[in-house]
Amino acid sequence: MEKRTNLILLVLASLIGTLAILPGSTQLVATLDTEIVDNPALGIGSTFTIEINITNVERMYGFNLFLYYDTNVLTATSYDSYYPFDYKDLPHWIDDAKGEVELAYSYPPPEYTGLYAYEPTPIAYITFTVDDLGSSKLDIMDSVISDVDGNAIAHQVGDGFFINSYEPRLANLVGKSAWPEHHHWNTLKYPTMNLIGKVANLGTTVTRVYVKFHITSEDGLWSTDIETEIVSTKPGTKTNIPVTISLAQLNGLGGYKVQAQAWYDDGTGTFLAGTKIKSFSISAL
Repeated sequence: MEKRTNLILLVLASLIGTLAILPGSTQLVATLDTEIVDNPALGIGSTFTIEINITNVERMYGFNLFLYYDTNVLTATSYDSYYPFDYKDLPHWIDDAKGEVELAYSYPPPEYTGLYAYEPTPIAYITFTVDDLGSSKLDIMDSVISDVDGNAIAHQVGDGFFINSYEPRLANLVGKSAWPEHHHWNTLKYPTMNLIGKVANLGTTVTRVYVKFHITSEDGLWSTDIETEIVSTKPGTKTNIPVTISLAQLNGLGGYKVQAQAWYDDGTGTFLAGTKIKSFSISAL
């Protein structure tokens, strides 16, 4: 089944430096945003297409952006741009191993009039095949939009999401749960070390999880939170998730108390806390 949904790109077209603002023009609010693709009918083997739209832009010449997705759930299969961004001698490719699509297109030279768009206007699309039930990010990152003078057009970026399964999701710390690489950490010998959390996927579908370590000085006057990367886990699996810390992230040498807790995606992009909290201590020497 094929489904087309939009990634909305609202852009602030502000001229930079000494460029004059055209008479009667106003400042345009800019947001680059992806929306939730929420459809349980998109089963394994289905395809759907997301469009990337531009809104509220003047004199736009080209764009370069990266879109990231979860390769456990989706495979990007094709992409292209829409008129007038027909110049294709720029980087654009799919790296499915990384879950990454790069799109870069511009006006064909020597056309330098630029695009004026005040309503949603499609500029590119990406088609995906569904590999599994679950959820996936649809995140645009490192995006650049330029005007005909080569100036960047400032914009904000939001996150998108894909979901085709509403099966129960649950993750928690299990077993040894959480521990440091060195309880007595010789910072001269080891400039960095790992904090590690073991997380079990206790649900029935692929779930994104991470571990948060709440670190407090022994006197209780200083604290910080350090989080691991977000990883996708399969049902019934246990995964060690590390994060590297350095002395610069702490409040100097001394003793610290650490509380670890797993967080899991409930299927809508919202992360919930697991019920188990594991405590341990470290000494930075």
